[in-house]
Amino acid sequence: MGFKVTPVEYKLLCEAHFYVLQNTPEVDCYRLQHLTRGERWLQAEHRRCFIPWVRQKIETELANLDHSVTKTLRWLANEPRRDVIMYNGYGINGYSFHTREHDLRSTTQNSGVTVDGESLHVSSAKDKNSVYANMSYYGVIEDIWELNYTSFKVAVFRCKWVDNKTGVKVDEHGFTLWQGHRS
Repeated sequence: MGFKVTPVEYKLLCEAHFYVLQNTPEVDCYRLQHLTRGERWLQAEHRRCFIPWVRQKIETELANLDHSVTKTLRWLANEPRRDVIMYNGYGINGYSFHTREHDLRSTTQNSGVTVDGESLHVSSAKDKNSVYANMSYYGVIEDIWELNYTSFKVAVFRCKWVDNKTGVKVDEHGFTLWQGHRS
């Protein structure tokens, strides 16, 4: 499987780093502290300021001699290296994944992904009755990045997601169909 090392736009790197922080169990206690500010605040501000907030929080704890900050948390607080390794294919837990570009030149396709997730749903900006709901998201892998945190690496997929309102349907046999070219 081919790869190349390339610098990525800082905004995209921060999005990938935010995803890693949100999905690392060791960060859960910090994420929950950060989210105690209310659901409205959560929508816009959590994504915008969690990375610097968790960095400052961990630095403060490290100043205490009897801290419980792990090596993983120390590296996560400092963000990944700016240069990422980009792959056109990647193996994880016995499964092979490829980018859409790779699939266009292949007889088999392994770039489609499905993620089941819980998200906060609001009907409008004035909605005071937001709810959490489970939803399936469908997409295609555009890039496969390996983020380097110096002492460990994390693979992330940058995907183009299908519009669930217009690009997904269930056929008469119960199969979910989606159009991978929509965003």
